[in-house]
Amino acid sequence: MKTTLCALVLLTFWLLPGPTLAGDGETPLAAARTDFAAGRYAAAAGKLEIAYADGARNAGCCLAAATAWQLANDRGRTVLWLARASRLDPGNPNVQHALVAADVAMPGPILPLAGRFSPRALLWLALGGNIAFWLGLLLARRMRRRVPVAVLVLVGLVVGWLWLEAGTATLAPRLQPEGVILTPVPVRCAPEPEAEILFSLPAGQIVALGPARDGYRQIEAGPDRLGWLPARTVADITP
Repeated sequence: MKTTLCALVLLTFWLLPGPTLAGDGETPLAAARTDFAAGRYAAAAGKLEIAYADGARNAGCCLAAATAWQLANDRGRTVLWLARASRLDPGNPNVQHALVAADVAMPGPILPLAGRFSPRALLWLALGGNIAFWLGLLLARRMRRRVPVAVLVLVGLVVGWLWLEAGTATLAPRLQPEGVILTPVPVRCAPEPEAEILFSLPAGQIVALGPARDGYRQIEAGPDRLGWLPARTVADITP
């Protein structure tokens, strides 16, 4: 299994576009490839995170980082990068297979198309549908054709629904942010180190993120599971 994962990640390295050069003339992806081949999985994952920040924001880079962290036995960061891959390309079968293999259950999408298309793809679909709608009306007017009211209403509803899907997919992660627990951590009743411990969370748990205060972050891990933990122990899925 480990050999298969290594082979898949090395193949991904070759397929990913190269981001900006590092200071020594080597791209972060090339450095990650070298570290990964040498078995330095945590170092390779760190280089992939740099590549992601430099512009390689795609599901392939996230999957490679997740696999490197998995081989480095870091459950929290494995789930984090799998979740980011799912956000970028939710309909990708490789992403879905990786989530199942790692036993990660992502929260279901609010609307149906969000489970198949990325927020960017939904925006393009909505924009394309809107342009096609108005071009169709313009063409019908030039040809002196009367468009049935039922057709106008139906097409308008479809275009409106596409905009609703695109808007929800784009704004939901910002209005209702989610994060991943990076290390096992106790959750306290207040943002203070001496506050009472309410419960503990394992690495890799996906939680809803609340406000930040004094180096702590409020999280919600389910019904009646609300509390505070050190901000460094949780990472936002949408960086």
